[in-house]
Amino acid sequence: MRKFAVLLLFIAFLGFLGVVADIYIKIQSDRMNFWKYEWFIESYWFSLFTLFMIAVMILMRPNEKSKLLAMVF
Repeated sequence: MRKFAVLLLFIAFLGFLGVVADIYIKIQSDRMNFWKYEWFIESYWFSLFTLFMIAVMILMRPNEKSKLLAMVF
């Protein structure tokens, strides 16, 4: 569970950085050239979610402890 908590904090930190980058890009770019960066902002959230799901799958993979826990319950 400690690894999962660290993963959640890490993903939350990356999400915060994504919001800051999104605000920065929208403030600094002019409206005529904003379309060049819009794909990055949109794909960042999909990539972050995919990274989170892969990390959860790696953390929750079957091992000896999970098999023993399943037999107990």
